[in-house]
Amino acid sequence: MGYVFILVGAYCITMAVAAVILLTRPRLTNPQSFRQPDRICSAEEPDSKLRRKLNDQRTRNSRPGDKCPMCLEEMSQDNMHPLKCGHAMDKECFEDFRYIRRDCLLCGQCVNPSLPGDECSICCEKLTKNNMAFMPCMHALHRRCLRELKADGSQSCPVCIEKL
Repeated sequence: MGYVFILVGAYCITMAVAAVILLTRPRLTNPQSFRQPDRICSAEEPDSKLRRKLNDQRTRNSRPGDKCPMCLEEMSQDNMHPLKCGHAMDKECFEDFRYIRRDCLLCGQCVNPSLPGDECSICCEKLTKNNMAFMPCMHALHRRCLRELKADGSQSCPVCIEKL
């Protein structure tokens, strides 16, 4: 019988919370009254120009003159680091990016499969920023594991078999 009282009490509390939420939310009787006022200024804001430019970059490969998606500085041919998805970052930003994110900031594709904390595919110990060595395919190993792999004559990545 005690269980019945607990269940009835829980039901009453749940219904009271639902009623409070339902009765306190704003009602949308006339959606037109909630429209944002039209802009008085016809000049486009700098943020919206930048947002539109980055959206344009999402659908095509990066080229010189585009903004770096990380620092938003204009990239030149000399300071662009291409990613496998076709997008690019400036070289300084890429050096930080390779240790913090796996996916491209523009399209979301995985362009960096190895991060600190992942396991080395040779010795299965954790990788750290200080001991990671990246292969052309962007998989990382410990520096000593990569040296040993090359010394043994291997010419491909042990994960994806791409050429070293």
